[in-house]
Amino acid sequence: MKLLAFVLASTFLLSLNSSDRNEIDILTALEKKLVTVDIKHDDYGLGGDLILKFKPLNKSLQLIIPAGTRFKSHNEEEQDLMNADTKRIILASAKPGAVRVKGFCVQSSNRCPNEESGYTPQKEGDERLVKLARYLDGKSIDHDIKQTSFWAVSDRESVSGIYKEGDKEVEALRKFICTLLSKKDVWYNTDPTYTLDANRNIVYEITKVEGLISYEVAKPGKLRMYVLNGENEVIRSLGEGSQISHLGNYKFNFKLAVKGWERGKYSVQLKIDEEIIHSQEFEIG
Repeated sequence: MKLLAFVLASTFLLSLNSSDRNEIDILTALEKKLVTVDIKHDDYGLGGDLILKFKPLNKSLQLIIPAGTRFKSHNEEEQDLMNADTKRIILASAKPGAVRVKGFCVQSSNRCPNEESGYTPQKEGDERLVKLARYLDGKSIDHDIKQTSFWAVSDRESVSGIYKEGDKEVEALRKFICTLLSKKDVWYNTDPTYTLDANRNIVYEITKVEGLISYEVAKPGKLRMYVLNGENEVIRSLGEGSQISHLGNYKFNFKLAVKGWERGKYSVQLKIDEEIIHSQEFEIG
């Protein structure tokens, strides 16, 4: 019985290895004219599902669509999309087959697609986007956070929106992107939301900024806190101030509602009497 079990296991492994050897990626299959594909967007909105309809030409295929495949829009004014989950499909010779792929926008300044938008798969030229897609492959991170992470790479958006309180997987994603871009993390978190206007342009909004502020008090006095804009002008006084008598290090959780604020750079400034003792910058991007 042990010998039989070993033979069956060996046969199964050989079958798996043979299957792996027969698997072919979508770009190679198209280049070799082994298959045709028609790709349409399945809904109206940001990113969204793509429906890939295949027709193998000469033989059965085991097709793979690797995470990090770029789907080039046929309309130059519309977004290109990228998948972050590897998909596989087995196609019988000359018989149509279809697969649904989740796409993420990699051009935030372009218009969103609609149901008529068509695409052509192509190799991605930015290896950082490919690495990000492969990193996300199979991870159960919220869709909006995945989209924010793609824009952090493709459009250099802030990593501050890659945040979910207490979620270690999202924390690891943010660190991964900072390393990928050789970029320093920011001290604050934001809550980006994305909607579409009547022309299918993305409307980006942040309603809050929050994070830890640490500072040192070297002399007693009245502590006041202000928010300044990029021109170093005070635009908000926070609270009435408080008398500080004990010297040393302090920290507190900073939270600021910024709904409707213009994009740009801002800073939080702390003063003891009229002396600036600390400042931390943040950006609404």
